Amino acid sequence: MTITDPALAARLAAMTTPQELLDADGHLLGRHVPTVPGMRFPELGITDAEIATILADPFGWVPVTEVDARLRALRSHA
Repeated sequence: MTITDPALAARLAAMTTPQELLDADGHLLGRHVPTVPGMRFPELGITDAEIATILADPFGWVPVTEVDARLRALRSHA
């Protein structure tokens, strides 16, 4: 969608936090999540660099297959 109304575009550009967009009757139309440089997912509140650090931590994330294998091993010993 392209915003052609300059006043609306300015209001949206000035927003610094996610906002719900409502029609005149108060019905939810959607959410506007402002673009933040260096933050691909601003609704998470962490920067792209922080996400990369978390994902690179070998002790921070375990593949689902490893979790599943560990659970199966624990069940077989019970």
